[in-house]
Amino acid sequence: MKWTKRRPRSWTVMILLSILLLTIGSISSYRLLLVHDLSLASHDTMENVIKQQQFTFASKLTEQENALMVYADLFASADTDDETILKNLVIMSENTGFNMVSYTRPNGDTLENTGVRLNVADRDYFKRALQGETVISNPVASKVTQREIVTMATPVKRNGEIDGVLVGIYDTNELSALLMPAFDGKGYTLVTTSDGTIILRTTTLNPPDRNKNIFAAFETVKFDKGYSIDTLRQSMQNHTGGSLLYELNGEKHNMHYMPLGINDWYIYSAAPREVITAQTTNIMQKTTLLASMLSLLFLVVLFSFLVEQKKHVSELSDIAFRDTLTGKANRKKFKLKASELITAQKHLYAFVVIDIDKFKVLNDTLGYEQGNQTLLCIAEAVEKSIGSDEFFGRCDSDEYYLLLKYIDDASLEMRVKSIIAESKELFRAHVNRNYNLVMCAGVYVICDTTENVNMFSDRAKHAQQQIKGSPSSGVAFYNEEIRNTLLREKHIENMMHAALANSDFALYLQPKYHLQSEVICGAEALVRWPTADGGMMYPDEFIPVFEKSGFVIDLDFYMLENACKNIRGWIDAGLVPVPVSVNFSRLHLRKDDFVEELERIVRRYDISPNLIEIELTESTVVDNENVLIDVLARLHKYGFSLSIDDFGSGYSSLGLLKNLPVDIIKLDRTFFAQYRDLARAKTVISSMISMAKNLGIHTVAEGVETRENIELLTDLGCDVVQGYYYARPMPCETFSPLLANSICEEVVPNTAVRF
Repeated sequence: MKWTKRRPRSWTVMILLSILLLTIGSISSYRLLLVHDLSLASHDTMENVIKQQQFTFASKLTEQENALMVYADLFASADTDDETILKNLVIMSENTGFNMVSYTRPNGDTLENTGVRLNVADRDYFKRALQGETVISNPVASKVTQREIVTMATPVKRNGEIDGVLVGIYDTNELSALLMPAFDGKGYTLVTTSDGTIILRTTTLNPPDRNKNIFAAFETVKFDKGYSIDTLRQSMQNHTGGSLLYELNGEKHNMHYMPLGINDWYIYSAAPREVITAQTTNIMQKTTLLASMLSLLFLVVLFSFLVEQKKHVSELSDIAFRDTLTGKANRKKFKLKASELITAQKHLYAFVVIDIDKFKVLNDTLGYEQGNQTLLCIAEAVEKSIGSDEFFGRCDSDEYYLLLKYIDDASLEMRVKSIIAESKELFRAHVNRNYNLVMCAGVYVICDTTENVNMFSDRAKHAQQQIKGSPSSGVAFYNEEIRNTLLREKHIENMMHAALANSDFALYLQPKYHLQSEVICGAEALVRWPTADGGMMYPDEFIPVFEKSGFVIDLDFYMLENACKNIRGWIDAGLVPVPVSVNFSRLHLRKDDFVEELERIVRRYDISPNLIEIELTESTVVDNENVLIDVLARLHKYGFSLSIDDFGSGYSSLGLLKNLPVDIIKLDRTFFAQYRDLARAKTVISSMISMAKNLGIHTVAEGVETRENIELLTDLGCDVVQGYYYARPMPCETFSPLLANSICEEVVPNTAVRF
């Protein structure tokens, strides 16, 4: 009886003890498992950070390396005198990210863009470049400033032979600035050589000193179990990446490292473990407390633990991948997530780039605070539209990248326009009701998922460029036409420097005729580009490409040189020379020495400046009116004349005549080539010609093709005509006999300054 009465109690105690032990064991086991999982999450986060660091830093150096080789080709086609080299070095220094650039002759004699001369024949990077390598050196002491520098050198080849070395120079402090501090400055990044010498570092969190060996720096470090300095040595010997867990000054650290892909350099990213797993300690304390209390609330605690773990991993991602202004994904996060979604191939996607046209103007007009508020409005509008398996991020100042599911062009265009409309509505409600916010979107439909996100964004931006500058918001799709245009532009860019060096560009002249006497009184210089297959490229095909790159400046001076050379030839042949008008890009107006360079070229050929007419389009004059007032005064000082091309095509024509003392206006052909009401056309043209005459300005009508045009312009008192009716543009060798057989008349007053 005693046994039967006690048996239930004994079994109950045993069951309770078993449950208790099982609970304690489960909680303890889970605690260890959770520590492991959090450690894995921290490991993955650090691995993503170091990969992004490596990609960003290596990409920036590769971009500079490509720029250096492009300039090496330019130097190879330029003159080799010191004056020309120095001029090109100055241009290069202004357009690249190097702190200094230099050119070295084969004997080691070097000229820097500052004008300093030295000899670097003993430098290893010079010797290797002279053997045909493109080299990025380890840090060395500058022979000029004694500061530590990193050099990037590439050979300059002329006619297949190495004739010099072009060098881009980084101050190591400036190069270190390209490294991104990990975890919002709470971590640090290093770059070392394969022997462990630290050559670059961020300035955050007291990383080891530069020039100190990382192996020596870690001699006093206490490594976690399974890690040692030999782990790092072995990885570097095998050219692989890895990680280290260690304790330094009583603080736990995580470090990841991998080959940088440049020389034998390695890149490292490290952060205190407390930053990476900020909440782990608190969670572990709660778990230990629950275990000690033997609480049956184990499942509740376990559930909260999982929630905390998820929140913690999310916070880690936020630190590395969150845009600080909007709280949305930044460029790094967007690229990772977009690549993941695209690679999964669950849907067909379109890559969309949306930004604000002339965002700088908005900031200048409304202020930066309102500019930031505008960016928040766009982020809110985009987020409302994002569905499952889609993603977006703020990837630049005012630039948002969107990865949207694609069905067809029409539905996607409607959706993007809806996002833009919602953004503008929020802008009007929260920022400014009266400002005309113009947004542009470029779309690229992703067909080949093996290409990278950078390629997708570039193509979307090319589509976006088609509508940039429009007065209203819009959406543009990347298409075959844009692709062919880009390929064509790239082909032109690849050929243009060599074409100029080889004098492939041909000068054509189109005669101008005095309307009353119908004899030649001038010519316009026009460029043509003969192709290898015997064809011909015309300016509308290549001038826009040259404008984008700035190469048009070199071409314009080349055309001026050839025009002066021909005028000199006419004079030497005993012909009466006529003025030649030469077109110049608006880019010249940014150069302080533009007019002086014109004067130097004309003086070189010993011709009178009144034989050269500087021709600018009306839009160029309108956009640069204040600058042009000074330029015009200097042109007149030297004896040049200025003509405005396409006059009347814009909306500021009369204002130009009022404010600028120009010499010649070229009437836009639309005034007389096509008109519905002859009487009204006559009134408009007559008024313009009459006003010009009263102001002492000569008039030229271009694009004249019919006798009817001639009679109309004669009746209205136009001075000079130019067009197919009289002659098409022709090679110089064809124009010279025509000039010899013509009785030339001077239309523009001779105000030249003789040299």
